[in-house]
Amino acid sequence: MKNLITNEMIQYFDKRTEEHIQRVIKYGKLYDKNLDFSEHDKSKTVEPERSPYILRTWYQNILQKPLPDEIQPFLKEASKYHKIKNSHHPEHWDDINKMPDNCIVELVCDWCAMSEEFDNDPYEWLEKNKEKHKFNRLQIDFIKEILDKIWKN
Repeated sequence: MKNLITNEMIQYFDKRTEEHIQRVIKYGKLYDKNLDFSEHDKSKTVEPERSPYILRTWYQNILQKPLPDEIQPFLKEASKYHKIKNSHHPEHWDDINKMPDNCIVELVCDWCAMSEEFDNDPYEWLEKNKEKHKFNRLQIDFIKEILDKIWKN
């Protein structure tokens, strides 16, 4: 797969990923100035995540085309690995009710960062994901509270 990746793709991915992390940090600081999300998504900078995410980012953002079928299984594995490794993803938790508040805050900051990048609404992320991840009522209320505080602040 690495033979499919050009220096231009790497440079774009690195820049875009750093900009994403900076947005997550920004939203974290809007919630609580003492939060530090500087390690957000750092696992995407090393294998086994890096190469599949470089290709996905290039195809999605630059080519605006679906990733070729032969690369899809690698991305699926990288995505699964990423979500299990990073505690701001609900998939990391065997029991969603045990997801700590700081991880929920980072998740919501991630949604806001993505919404800013792709010009959509993080409240829609909540609507799409609350049933999927089986957030409980207290978590949903907390997510709404975070969004109300930081989004379009």
